[in-house]
Amino acid sequence: PIGRRLWAYTNFDCNLACGYCCAQSSPHAPKRQLDLGMAQEIFTEFHALGGRELFLTGGEPFMHPELGDLVAAADGLERTILTNAMTFSRGRRRELLESLDRSVTLQVSLDSAAPDLHDRQRGAGSWAKALAGIGLARSLGLRVRVAATLYDEDPDGVAALHRRLDEEGI
Repeated sequence: PIGRRLWAYTNFDCNLACGYCCAQSSPHAPKRQLDLGMAQEIFTEFHALGGRELFLTGGEPFMHPELGDLVAAADGLERTILTNAMTFSRGRRRELLESLDRSVTLQVSLDSAAPDLHDRQRGAGSWAKALAGIGLARSLGLRVRVAATLYDEDPDGVAALHRRLDEEGI
């Protein structure tokens, strides 16, 4: 039997260079992208075999020029886009964000309740930009959840992050 969840790497380029990235994505990574035709075949077969959930990850999926088409190709599946929420504030990515079906979930990386630890791994200013992206997505009616990489030197990390997310209504 096939599992119920499929992870698809949309691309490997990213606007960030996080030290712990398992996909070794960064602004300097060679551009490698999931082909739309191949994705359509895979998503259709996965759904036909009883698959239920699709996670579109990367790199930064919003940097894939056909992300909207990839999301549409997975119609009928529960769809989640893993993002750092930093690239969709304007231009064509903003238009894509606004056009997403409201059944799509955005899973945003936010590693701490305050900027210090998050920015240390992801780059100066990235925490504030992620929070702004979360706010934008929520203002558009999109469902947002948060994924965090927590640090040993932040013993109150989980509780503090939960408090912060509660303040944001997430």
